Amino acid sequence: MKTRRANPIIYYQGTNITKNLEKEIKSFSFTDVASGSSDTIQLKVHDITKKWLSNWAPQTGDVIEASIKVEDWNKEGDTRVFSCGKFIVDRPRYRGRPVELSLNAAALPNDTDFTTTKKSRTWNKATLEKIAQKIANENNLNLVFDSSLNPDIKFVEQSEVSDKTFLNDLCTRYGVVMKIYKEKIVLYNEKDYESKEPVTTIDESELEDWDLDPNLTDSGYDGAHLSYFDPETEEHKDYTFIIPGEPGKKILEINDLVFSLSEAEAKAKGALRKKNKSEINLKGKLSGGTFLVAGSTIEITGLGIYSGKYYIDKIIHNVKPYKMGLEMHKVLEGY
Repeated sequence: MKTRRANPIIYYQGTNITKNLEKEIKSFSFTDVASGSSDTIQLKVHDITKKWLSNWAPQTGDVIEASIKVEDWNKEGDTRVFSCGKFIVDRPRYRGRPVELSLNAAALPNDTDFTTTKKSRTWNKATLEKIAQKIANENNLNLVFDSSLNPDIKFVEQSEVSDKTFLNDLCTRYGVVMKIYKEKIVLYNEKDYESKEPVTTIDESELEDWDLDPNLTDSGYDGAHLSYFDPETEEHKDYTFIIPGEPGKKILEINDLVFSLSEAEAKAKGALRKKNKSEINLKGKLSGGTFLVAGSTIEITGLGIYSGKYYIDKIIHNVKPYKMGLEMHKVLEGY
């Protein structure tokens, strides 16, 4: 049987430079995140001829399209190409001797208006989708709104923060997550994705260097409570959400601006998810493959009371040799 192989395919400014890199490439990694930031890649090459210091020197705004190609992977003839996406050169770094280049690129670099320009403004009587659409339009980005949850927001203030920070924080308050992917702002309801069927089952014995870190203090809440002012009745009201089946003994107190019962419910569940996601976290490494993506779920066995369904928060694909580093949290049930 042929030896299985994994190699990156690199297009730089529209030109396929994969063959040029065959003898120069030291390592390639692709970080796929489910939410909160942009996907990134890192390419390390031996620059023996110093071309990356001269006519190949990276410039601001250069575009890299990257894929991972596996050949004869699970059996002879099993060849697949996994697209990582399109990335903007973020930061080249050189070192020597010998001369090496470490090239970082992000799906959305950190020096755009979306990520750096601080703004102050207020939003009134708008849905989350409408706010996100306006921000996307202003920053020449496309919006993919894939959430069954689209809360009505009576009032929210953006105060001296970038659009990226504001929108990400706003989404988190309501249990919606944000990802930047292929020049798109993608918003989705994490609960919907956690409810999907696991794409595979992985036993503890298949994980390398795994690390299970249960958080027994600031997590594991049974419910959440907040107070709010109802402008229609002009009354102060309380709202408490208890996870179905839980005793309701450990309650998270929330201090946030709320104007309606529906908003109170959405924010209570969102804050509860944010806290309880940290209760059971698992990290580990697997042999590389193209069958897992961040935002999908897998079934973990062999971990006793911690076995079960996990949601993938991040995958780092390291090629040469091809390994995947997984960061996961145990799926939250009932909210």
